[in-house]
Amino acid sequence: MSSKPVKKVRIPVHKHCPICGASMPIDAEFCSDECKDKYLQKAKRDRKMRLFFLLFYVVMMAVLFLFLMWRPA
Repeated sequence: MSSKPVKKVRIPVHKHCPICGASMPIDAEFCSDECKDKYLQKAKRDRKMRLFFLLFYVVMMAVLFLFLMWRPA
């Protein structure tokens, strides 16, 4: 049995866009301005969500504290 030689193809150094997964140069952060805008919108939404959950947690702890302090003995 004879085996055919395998031809290796060299893939240029690159990375992928965190939003769409497209191939891009190694020194770029995003593949396009559209992807950068999407990333910034998502980051802003995530910050708002974290703040909302933090405030929700603080309010719930305050309510719990008030119920525990003022319950009848």
